[in-house]
Amino acid sequence: PEQIKSIQGILIGAWIIFIFALLDDIYDLSPVVKLIGQIIAAVVLINLGIKINIFHSPEFIFHSDNLLDTWANHSLTFLWVLVLTNAFNFIDSTDGLAIGLGSLSTAFYLIATLGIMQVDLAYFCTILLGIAVSLYFFNSKPAHLFLGDSGSQTLGFVLAGVAITYTPVAVNQMSSWFVPILIFGVPLFDISLVILSRIRRCKRIHSAANDHVYHRLIKYSFLKNKAVSILHISSLILSIIGFLCLNLEHYLANLIFMMFLIVGIYFLLILDYRYVDIK
Repeated sequence: PEQIKSIQGILIGAWIIFIFALLDDIYDLSPVVKLIGQIIAAVVLINLGIKINIFHSPEFIFHSDNLLDTWANHSLTFLWVLVLTNAFNFIDSTDGLAIGLGSLSTAFYLIATLGIMQVDLAYFCTILLGIAVSLYFFNSKPAHLFLGDSGSQTLGFVLAGVAITYTPVAVNQMSSWFVPILIFGVPLFDISLVILSRIRRCKRIHSAANDHVYHRLIKYSFLKNKAVSILHISSLILSIIGFLCLNLEHYLANLIFMMFLIVGIYFLLILDYRYVDIK
């Protein structure tokens, strides 16, 4: 019953995201209005009890046993939902890329929920995977169907909710807190790169431009299909490593995560630095 309530909450929030994003696709809403829609959906999600609870865990490194934990959980949930919703919107820069990444992430959560018998969430992930794979067939190059903001934002929001609802069993919180970051590493890397790049160049963060990871790979003479495949394979590798970390001692798991984080920051800075020369 608890999982069903969480799924219902995710769907309610997803409808809010979808309606605002669909209006944006039709009428080209201002960034402020779009952000308001995302904020409403995130607040609804939290009020329905779907929130990150790592700061309430005695295993987590930051733990205060007071109201500060609740505010920290709510703030992190709010940030997570908004970032991932926009990350999938940002990375939807070519045919098949965003929906392919969404399909891979959903497949991993399906396997994970089956492994710990979160049956209701597994059913939900099965339906979501079926929808995502079907959309991928029509959205892959040459595309006959396009996600638009309504598709990409809704996909990101739903996956953010699934990541929150999934609860590993008999796993130290310190070994699992970063797993969603690895699973969604590619879209998170892309939105971080774009935001950094546009801030450095005094550009509007919400403006459309060819400065995403995909576009930079194309400028390095990669074929379009190969660039998409590189990003899909990168997501697959990160997801596998994330789930392997669940079975490791927390100090080793966090060491592996920190290594990938440092490598990611390195490539982010290199890609942005060289973008000036190849632009």
